[in-house]
Amino acid sequence: MLSHQEKISFRQAVILFITLLYSPAIRFFPTQAAAEAKQAGWLTPLVSFVFLLLLVLVFHSFYKKHRDASWMDIICKITGKYLGSVILSAYIGWLVILLVLYTRYYAIRINTAIAPASDISFFIIVMLVLVAVVLRYGLVVFARMGEIIALLLLIGFALLFVFSTKNISIDNLTPISRLDILPVIKGSYYLAGLWAYFVVLFFFSDKIKYKEAIKNIGIKGAVFLTVMHILLSVMTIGSLGYSVTARSSLPFYMTVKNITVLRALDRIEALAVTQWIIADFILIIVFFYSILCIIKYLFKLSDTKFLIGILTILMYILSLYIAKSQFELEEFSVMVAIHLNILFGFIIPVLLLIAGKIRQQL
Repeated sequence: MLSHQEKISFRQAVILFITLLYSPAIRFFPTQAAAEAKQAGWLTPLVSFVFLLLLVLVFHSFYKKHRDASWMDIICKITGKYLGSVILSAYIGWLVILLVLYTRYYAIRINTAIAPASDISFFIIVMLVLVAVVLRYGLVVFARMGEIIALLLLIGFALLFVFSTKNISIDNLTPISRLDILPVIKGSYYLAGLWAYFVVLFFFSDKIKYKEAIKNIGIKGAVFLTVMHILLSVMTIGSLGYSVTARSSLPFYMTVKNITVLRALDRIEALAVTQWIIADFILIIVFFYSILCIIKYLFKLSDTKFLIGILTILMYILSLYIAKSQFELEEFSVMVAIHLNILFGFIIPVLLLIAGKIRQQL
């Protein structure tokens, strides 16, 4: 049994969740929301909120009875050891795909925004080595780092939003009518696919204390995310218009590049790039740590530090070969990754909840 000093609170876990969402959200969400819902894209987080609320309530139900268990324990108790191992192996595959995908996105973003003449492999190596080093210090350390990074991201985003308000046109966000209901629902699917990462927190839930607060803190986190993503979509669609936003791979970056503050800070996009880098770090380290937790559970290992170096090399190789170009990477995200997120983040937990109720395991 871990001591309280070796655990993090559920509040810290939710902060990690909010922080790791920052980078994929600013890259992926505005484009898809504008493509599906056009000028009404800024309303899609309201529908996505329902999906996340459902997920919070599902995990609240799981942990009412199994408060000290990990997500792996609960899966195996409900489905049995053999089927549970198959499901957990599939989760490893999903997390590896996401880890490789976002590592490559991080490198491409830096390559495009800062050093277009540089080899992306250098940026991948730097990030993965940093992640490998911090992982050796454990969950508590990078959870505390996550709290600091979350505050920096919040302050940075607030500044960027305020600076961008003079470029936001209400004409780009209206009109709104009943005809927008179905497009808004369709657009919410993509944001819900990102919020499905909530499930990742529970792969190390045995190291999280105060899980009785899942419902309370989870709902507060969902409300916060809804507000932040509405502001994000208002900022991008309101500044660029839905047509430009839908065609752009980095609409947030385009929006920030249009910001000028007192004519002196015309390179304020450096703030956005810095935010991406530190948010990517949290995303990559949380996914990496979750993979290690599942492997530790499946193979009954007492320690997984010896695997960090091996997995780092594997992730480096896979991130180089997952796609030949940014276009292929974006197509993979839309056509494959987002649907896997819905499957592993929403559908499987709901099915497990139903099975657990039927088998009286919950």
